[in-house]
Amino acid sequence: MANADVIACVDKNVKESSDGKTTSYYYFTPAEFAKLKKNDIYAVRFIINGGSNTFGNETGYFTAHNKKNYFSTAYDTSKKSYDTAKEISVL
Repeated sequence: MANADVIACVDKNVKESSDGKTTSYYYFTPAEFAKLKKNDIYAVRFIINGGSNTFGNETGYFTAHNKKNYFSTAYDTSKKSYDTAKEISVL
């Protein structure tokens, strides 16, 4: 989270697969959802476990950062991340 809080998502094996893609769903407690409404998501860390035929490496550790632009000048003062808290608040 942008405020340095961490929400740990535990895999409860709630998934669906179609067209060669698998989607996993995670549930948040009311307190976690309140945090998501007030603070932007800074990054999401995740692990992919797969066989050697599925992925080039059987285990991969990844981090996805909340960024809009990858290039800007030092004078650019616009916000460089998505307003996740604003979007989650409408849910």
